[in-house]
Amino acid sequence: MSHESVNSELDNSTENFAELLNQYSPAEKELKNNEIKEFEIDPQAYGIKRAGLESILGGNAKDNAKILYNIFDNNATNEQRDIVLINTATALMVDGMARDIQDGLEIAKEMLTSNKAKEQLKNIIEISNKL
Repeated sequence: MSHESVNSELDNSTENFAELLNQYSPAEKELKNNEIKEFEIDPQAYGIKRAGLESILGGNAKDNAKILYNIFDNNATNEQRDIVLINTATALMVDGMARDIQDGLEIAKEMLTSNKAKEQLKNIIEISNKL
């Protein structure tokens, strides 16, 4: 799978809050047992260092595809990998697939190191190319 094949799949948004998550402790909301719980996520509490925005910003679709593949191939910067891990961990927790952020981080790391995430992306691209 080439970098070019995912160019159209990547968002070119540099102001996406997901890329800014490690800049501050955002308020998150979770629905659990019919109650809305608000909480803050401090990435540093999970071993993720705060980073400058310039270290995690993408660019055009081609640049973003390269970053994505670098993350999947373990060639990305720590900051790029960390932002993906903390966002994935949060999504897994909110979706109920992880008990908490730490559990989500462990699942996310396993998905990256086992190449499962890369294989899923490949499947999504193949399906979208058929549409």
